[in-house]
Amino acid sequence: MVGVVDGDVADDREADAAQAEYYRQELSGIRAQAESQLARKYIELQQCQASGLTQRAADVRRVIRALEREIVTLEKLGEGLKRWL
Repeated sequence: MVGVVDGDVADDREADAAQAEYYRQELSGIRAQAESQLARKYIELQQCQASGLTQRAADVRRVIRALEREIVTLEKLGEGLKRWL
């Protein structure tokens, strides 16, 4: 009976590790997209500032801050998943 329980636990750990790796990769892709969006927003901000569009620049800054928070959150989630691996 002990062998069956130990085998089940090992199978569960392997499944957990596989699932954690899958989600880590998904988060990595989402983070890459967010970083790409952030880069585009920085370019847009520079263009707005150069054109004197102060209200639009303020709006873009808000989006930039939100994207930066999203990236930090994704990094924390990824670090949490690494502990499972």
